[in-house]
Amino acid sequence: MAKKKTAISNQNLGSNQNPNQNSIAVSQGQGNILPFIEEIDPRIITNTSRRQQVQDAIANHHCYLASINGNIMGYALFDYRLFGNGFLSELFVPEDSDCKDELLTELINYLISINLSSVIYGAANESDSSRIRLLIALGFKTSGILYATEGTPILFFCRDTC
Repeated sequence: MAKKKTAISNQNLGSNQNPNQNSIAVSQGQGNILPFIEEIDPRIITNTSRRQQVQDAIANHHCYLASINGNIMGYALFDYRLFGNGFLSELFVPEDSDCKDELLTELINYLISINLSSVIYGAANESDSSRIRLLIALGFKTSGILYATEGTPILFFCRDTC
């Protein structure tokens, strides 16, 4: 199955990245970007609460995009709702992405660099071993487990950013 390219202008990306470079750029999502995010994360179309979460994050300047040559390849939602500390509430790159770990690494490192608190938190489903390995490789330590009434337990991670 061919991958769908999601291209938008660098003006919408809010990036100073040269569009001819073949490197990952991370920028704050601005403007009418929801349709472009829907193309890489179709769950937004069918899940109204996820859609609202992403819309609110965009409106509140809490949505960040990872792109290659102006093509949105992933996104993160980042805010300070967790005890006033930075919180990676959502990290998404499609499973079939050729450079998923690199995109997630760039997103996380960018958010660490702009974090205004001394700690940043992230989470992963206990069954998501690749996400857990990535967070640990980026210096995060396990800080707790949330046992939901349904589904897989969620592991919380934290990292000092001072």
